[in-house]
Amino acid sequence: MDGQDPGAVRAVECLMRSSHPVLSGPDRVLTTTERASRVHEVGGAVNRLAARWAARIPEDILLFVNVHPVQLEAREVARRFAPLVPHAHRVVLEITERASVLDMAGWEGAIRSLEELGFRFALDDLGSGYGGLALLAELRPAFIKVDMSIVRGVDQHPNKQRLVDLLLTFANATNARLVAEGVETETEAQHLLRIGTHLLQGYFFGRPSPAFEAR
Repeated sequence: MDGQDPGAVRAVECLMRSSHPVLSGPDRVLTTTERASRVHEVGGAVNRLAARWAARIPEDILLFVNVHPVQLEAREVARRFAPLVPHAHRVVLEITERASVLDMAGWEGAIRSLEELGFRFALDDLGSGYGGLALLAELRPAFIKVDMSIVRGVDQHPNKQRLVDLLLTFANATNARLVAEGVETETEAQHLLRIGTHLLQGYFFGRPSPAFEAR
């Protein structure tokens, strides 16, 4: 939801879901993919499916797609994201705070190459790990997504409120947009809107669904 126009849907996020009896959740899928060294194959499949969604949703809606750090290896990075290039102007690639992107050689060049194609980047789950501030400074993301552990109960906890205020100040100073993840109650949403949070995301607005429904 857009903080400037409450109720308006500005973006949707692609979520990995599986009906496999063993690989029943995204964590299991990703762990198995890493162990089998098949990140590029699975990442390619995700990008192809995401491209189909990009072609189906309204043109003014952004599409957020999660990226595994291995996908940001500099060699052939543009080819890996080729299915999404026609929609790059409204695709935001999410890098989680918990990812080891900073340890990868050539990651900066890979990100610059994708930005030149029109993609934007988001730092996901800020506040859930230990390397977030370093990655925030190095990545210079267009979107900063505050982890639900900070957003949950923000209307009742002064320290959480101060932290979101600081992140909002940083976002405004760097021309980024702050996204509050995991909003579940009206009072959380009201507080975040009142202080000027740019975008809100969470079950309060809608649960994951195989069909796009604009509210």
